[in-house]
Amino acid sequence: MRKILAMLFACSMILAGCIDLSDEDVAEIVEDLIEVPGCNDATAYNYDENATNSNACLSEAILRDSVAQFVHLVNEGPEWGETKGMVSAGSEVDFDGTTTSFSTTLAVSPNGMYTMIVMDMGMMSIEMGELMTANADGTTNFVVTWMDSTYQMN
Repeated sequence: MRKILAMLFACSMILAGCIDLSDEDVAEIVEDLIEVPGCNDATAYNYDENATNSNACLSEAILRDSVAQFVHLVNEGPEWGETKGMVSAGSEVDFDGTTTSFSTTLAVSPNGMYTMIVMDMGMMSIEMGELMTANADGTTNFVVTWMDSTYQMN
């Protein structure tokens, strides 16, 4: 779970332009954080003969379905100038039995973009979000939410 949180935080910082990283730096961070679990299904792409379960198997059918869903999203998504919104939520139980719930909200329109990620890890809750809009002078206005604080940059 800690890797997921670290990855979400790193991606948010990189996308916000808060960290000046090279492509090599980003690739190294991703390599350090992402670990694809093995699977005991010999037909899976991530087959590992030492794996003890098939909970994380990446089969050809799953891969094809994921790509098809992405293509449909792109083809059926909003046209230029339209507004699109998406909310996703889920939860995960860590190895020690702790449940973490999370939600992501994203809205994109011709006037700007809004994103908010909320994670509740029981003892700690993390909120991070960004609202980006264009100013009349052509510059970009950022309103960043981090935990209980809001900052404006333009």
